[in-house]
Amino acid sequence: MQMKTFKASIVSGIFFSLVLPIGLLTILKPITSSDFSLYAISGTLTFYLFLGTMLAVSQIIGLERRDGKFSLMIASGIPKELYMMSILFSNGFGTLIFIPILILVADFLYGVSPSNVISLVISLVLSIYVGSIMGTDLAFSTRNYYTINSLSQVISFGLIFFAPVYYPLTAVPIPLRYFTYLEPTTYISQSIYHSYVGGNSIFYLMGLLIYGVVLTMLGRLLERRT
Repeated sequence: MQMKTFKASIVSGIFFSLVLPIGLLTILKPITSSDFSLYAISGTLTFYLFLGTMLAVSQIIGLERRDGKFSLMIASGIPKELYMMSILFSNGFGTLIFIPILILVADFLYGVSPSNVISLVISLVLSIYVGSIMGTDLAFSTRNYYTINSLSQVISFGLIFFAPVYYPLTAVPIPLRYFTYLEPTTYISQSIYHSYVGGNSIFYLMGLLIYGVVLTMLGRLLERRT
């Protein structure tokens, strides 16, 4: 039974880590104009980074809390922060492994490459952290694993498809444009986009950093409550 579960997790992991994002890059290519090709890339990377990390971390921690593994680790003397960071690091490292493949595929399909590699790396690391810490906060917001599972999917997909991820901010009507700055995926997508065009991504990187600090503080409050 455990072997079947392990095999199933490998298949699903490969699908969401490679097949799905590469498929998105491929199907968007013929319907994307040259002016929006970079948004297809930044949007797909945002989709992979945020969706993957938030879903994985929230459901892993939620499942371990439900099964009592989290409490067992803490009771054995392992610091809670260290145990949580091991989950965040392992998930983030696994996400980073496939990023170069996606960038190479995007380069092959669209004929573009990042203009500012340092900015791109910082964007990717901050994006993974924000997605992971948001997933952690969600996992500690309730003890009901099924609620965590449902909310993580609704929130992650909602923040992907209701934010200017695959299109520019200027395409959003002004009354609604201000609300997009409340969504972390806006900062993820825009920081990656500016890393490709060589623009100034400091504003969006600072936005990600602020989100990371705020979500970390919120997470500590939720941990104390539970």
